Amino acid sequence: MKRILSAFFLALLSMTGLCCFSACDSQTLSEENALVLIAKDGTSDYAIVYGEKAGSAETEAMKRIRSAIKDTYGLLLDAGDDWLGRGDNVKEAPPKEILIGSTNRPESAECLSGLHAKDWTIRAMGDKLVICGGSASATAEAVEYFIANYFTDDGRLLVSKTENNTYDYDYPVKSLALLGSEVPADGGDFGIIYANSAGGTVQGRAEDIHNYILEITGIDLPVEREYNTSIVRGILLGSSKLEGDTLTAKRAELTDIGYLIEDIGNYLVISGLDDVTTSNGVDVFLRTLMSRSPDDGSYTGESSLSIDGISVLDNNVFTIIDPCAPAEDNPGVIISVKGGESTGKRIDNVVDTMNQWNYHMWWLNDDNPSNYYQTTHPFVKYMQFMTATGGSLDRDLFIDPSNTEVLDDYDFSSLIKACRNVLDQGLKPWIKTGNIPVKYSAESAEMGGFGVNIYQPDDYNVYYNYIAAIAQALVDEFGMDEVRTWRWGVFTEYENRDWFVPSDDPDVCMTEYCKIYDYTSEALISVLGDDIYICAHSMTCSEGIWDELLFVEHCAKGTNYCTGETGSHISALASSFYDIAPGHPNGRTMVESINILRDRAEALGLTGLEYGIDEGRILGTANGDLCSRVVGWTYQAGYDARIIKQMLDNDIDYFATWLYTTADALHGLKTVSHHVANRFYAMTGAAITQNDVKVVSGSTSVEYDAVTAYNEEENKFYIMAYAFKDSMMYSKSAQLHLDVELPMFSGDVKVTRYLVDDDANFFDEWRADYDASGETANGGWSIDSAQISVNFDANKYEKYSLLNPARGKGTLENGSLSLDVTLKGNAVVFYVIEPLT
Repeated sequence: MKRILSAFFLALLSMTGLCCFSACDSQTLSEENALVLIAKDGTSDYAIVYGEKAGSAETEAMKRIRSAIKDTYGLLLDAGDDWLGRGDNVKEAPPKEILIGSTNRPESAECLSGLHAKDWTIRAMGDKLVICGGSASATAEAVEYFIANYFTDDGRLLVSKTENNTYDYDYPVKSLALLGSEVPADGGDFGIIYANSAGGTVQGRAEDIHNYILEITGIDLPVEREYNTSIVRGILLGSSKLEGDTLTAKRAELTDIGYLIEDIGNYLVISGLDDVTTSNGVDVFLRTLMSRSPDDGSYTGESSLSIDGISVLDNNVFTIIDPCAPAEDNPGVIISVKGGESTGKRIDNVVDTMNQWNYHMWWLNDDNPSNYYQTTHPFVKYMQFMTATGGSLDRDLFIDPSNTEVLDDYDFSSLIKACRNVLDQGLKPWIKTGNIPVKYSAESAEMGGFGVNIYQPDDYNVYYNYIAAIAQALVDEFGMDEVRTWRWGVFTEYENRDWFVPSDDPDVCMTEYCKIYDYTSEALISVLGDDIYICAHSMTCSEGIWDELLFVEHCAKGTNYCTGETGSHISALASSFYDIAPGHPNGRTMVESINILRDRAEALGLTGLEYGIDEGRILGTANGDLCSRVVGWTYQAGYDARIIKQMLDNDIDYFATWLYTTADALHGLKTVSHHVANRFYAMTGAAITQNDVKVVSGSTSVEYDAVTAYNEEENKFYIMAYAFKDSMMYSKSAQLHLDVELPMFSGDVKVTRYLVDDDANFFDEWRADYDASGETANGGWSIDSAQISVNFDANKYEKYSLLNPARGKGTLENGSLSLDVTLKGNAVVFYVIEPLT
């Protein structure tokens, strides 16, 4: 059995292309020339020793050799970690030891010196036998080799006193130099660091570099996060304090697609402006500087590799995926883009507003990430606080909200803090004054469907003073000039029974809301001036308890209940818009809802108003209500792109959205909603051009459309094209062909493509794991929700949530460019076309 196993092991090594040295034949050894691990009488003076800090692989290797000796020789040797022999009260270590792996014995250290990760050695040193490898797995291989080749059938286990059996893996790189110094076999003080701000993607790329270096050199470099690293030299991923201000000027040159690779002395920095571009830099580093084949990942360079004095900044990097490559299949959809024919409209940032059900949830925290919105959601400009000034004991801004004897014990500290946190993010607050504070209404013991006071104030002057005091407190804190740039609103869905129903008589409900609006707006005007931005939010997509257009008439020609004059100040009219579920649209569309308000307002002479959606998208799925009113599936990408185009086509100014991430307003993985909004935002200000969409083949029930635009200041041409079928799990593909006339360009152009599909969406991977786990808890929300309310490991899925651009060179022919792309399901594609410089 011993010889069969030995032959098999040697054959295995031979097949892997490795070099090994044969063991001495222990059956011909004399005991005088050998370490006698097991004597002929079945006794032994040896103990097995492994490292105190050994991992599971080395511990198992120790157990394996001990068990094999017992099975073969019937003797269970003493075993323990290398603590033995240290300290005043511990007996001296026995001189005869079998040392497994890395121990504190000098013999182990000497043997390990120079071993690479896949190398191992079996060596006699004095009275000790050392069996170790350059890694835990190599140590385990050495143990297996020892068992297969040194055990005998004559009852003895002998090893020559001169034994030095070393197994050297044939690494393609024999010598690696970084930053001007050769990296030793044990790594020395070299390592790989990723910045504190790095997400799971960059952490994964650090592991990619580690694994590749290990594979080609056998050097096992540590990988550590910046904040607790002990690494003093090596590779640094992302923007880190360790680089000091060395790269400040260079970073200022980076665009949103660029990366840099820079030798700054102790570190080789690889970084872009975000995780995606940093990852792109790593791709280039591995491919061009580390000679990794893009085909199979193998090493293609010389046996000596040196990386030193590198300085690269590339804002024109082309990717392996070429977005200009022609399609092999015939197109199912053809989009003809007239790049030189303007529609007369420009792209407005219709995704600039988010709304928050209760600002207490996230905007009172002291540890929110700094610059989160500027770096993560740059398209957001306004943070809309719903029901911000009262309506329930937790929203009312008083020292004692339940004390009806004192009506002016104001405490605006929470609202002030929330507004400061919004400003710190580079945003503007949009304060929608809430329902009436509980102690201002005698009947407020009865709360509505949303848990707020549904009644009017007992004394409108008391309420007026409350609102004016709020405005004054904000001016005192932030200054008049600042607060005058904010936006305001009065109530949420003013004709919704669940929000406000002071009477069974609809006319009374309408009158009381108009009173509240007038007293609120005039109180704000008394402090801030008469040209501030104030909106009113109706439920026009569904029927309310009274006709929302009566409020529009009141603003145009009614008597102001506060001033007695004609009309009320109004800047914007907003509606809610919801589809019931994917595949089940609401009876009244978003465009119809806005046009109902606009048509009546303009007929009454109210011109120059803005129109927007203050809440909405999708109510739920078969699995329940949707948290943040969007699904996690890629369906939401096509849905959102379609809404954006409808808003541009119909002059709708904004759509206030709950969330763009999986967690909350300041944390979480980016969803497809984020990707669509962020890439659309890049188009802001561009002149919209004509295009024509023709379905050649395929399902006519799928809507294909596009927004195309040219920004003359940037000299960039933009395209957003999408497929939309009102089916959440629709997955069929369509081949799109775009013929793009670009009279503003000539010669070669740079084309960047962003494809928002399942490859840029973590949700399908996460749901596959979740469904397989058999979990059912979802916090009462639909498990289809993009905001995930169950236990969720964001780091595990972050790499699936990245929108990775494809970048290449296109050549104009007769002033036109041809582009092909496959859209699967409800996918969206964005192109940026610009001169190649």
